[in-house]
Amino acid sequence: MCLFLLNNDTILCANSLYTLRMGLYEKDNYGAAGSVTNNASNNQTVIEDNLTINEYKKFGLKTNICEKNFEYKLMLIGFAILIKRQVLNIVGLLDEQFSPGNYEDDDYGLRVLKAGFQNVLVHNSFIIHLGGKSFISDARKQLMLNNNMKLKEKYHLKSEFDSSYYLHSDFSHAFFGNYVRKINEESRLLEVNCEMGAILTHLAYEHPNIDFYGLGQSIQCATISRHLEGVHIEHYFDIENNPFRSMKFDLIALDCSKIKKDELSKYLSVLKDMLSENGKLIVLAKNQSYYMNWYPIMQGETKSSLSLDTVYCKDIDEMMKKLDLKVESWTFYFGNISEEVKSKIEAIQNIVGENSKFLIESTAYILHK
Repeated sequence: MCLFLLNNDTILCANSLYTLRMGLYEKDNYGAAGSVTNNASNNQTVIEDNLTINEYKKFGLKTNICEKNFEYKLMLIGFAILIKRQVLNIVGLLDEQFSPGNYEDDDYGLRVLKAGFQNVLVHNSFIIHLGGKSFISDARKQLMLNNNMKLKEKYHLKSEFDSSYYLHSDFSHAFFGNYVRKINEESRLLEVNCEMGAILTHLAYEHPNIDFYGLGQSIQCATISRHLEGVHIEHYFDIENNPFRSMKFDLIALDCSKIKKDELSKYLSVLKDMLSENGKLIVLAKNQSYYMNWYPIMQGETKSSLSLDTVYCKDIDEMMKKLDLKVESWTFYFGNISEEVKSKIEAIQNIVGENSKFLIESTAYILHK
């Protein structure tokens, strides 16, 4: 027995529910199952959102076939979720504080995990989702803000982030994602400060032969995400005594915006020691020369946005020499330039050239011993 939560702005295709139910009952510890669609976040969208209903139905007919194609998730978007009755009896009903909707699906996904079950995305179950038809747009915006705050308070998440940052695998970009394709199969990867591991779990689905590990400093996040299958996530207080300290990794990723400058030496020293013989260390650091750091001064403000606690590229350069780390290559990340400042940036660009570091927001260093 199971319960099917289905939005009123959805259309089932041939075999949508049949393959979804097959996925849910593939393993005893699968507690909730969700479908892929044309309109959703959390990397559940598999086709563009501007086709006709008939075109979607044809896509569904080809997609909804009997095969095993499942992805573990922290949560499932609530337009279509199938829940086992026994899990419902343990986890309970939707939390009414999120009524009439939004973030109740995030909450339920976490409760399923905490109860020892898995949320699985069934890639061979496609359901059409028209999207945005359940709520009036203005009312939904305020509702989302209110419920987002309720979710963060319930799970003690950092207030400066949208809770989707922790739970949705498409909310932010994994700066090391492209490099994962370059490492060998059966490699071991570690992401430091992975939050709840939403992005890490999606990468594990895309690269099933790589062993993914994650470290998180939030006890609240790690307590939940250590239940996730497909990845190994643990909490740590101190990088020098982290649970994976004795292991060797082929790729270690560290976003330096998540640590303070006075911690950089300790982090890089420990992570260097955790590299395998030919392992790579990818560190992302902010560029001190990026235009948004000094643009406020051009606007008449007395201070730039530079911070004494932030790790900048120059700090990585200095630490590389100290720890005898060598650069294999760099990857540059460009920020979004608003129309307001574009003309001023272009004027500078004409002087310093198109590859100006003023346009580079952050740089990822690929390092090795």
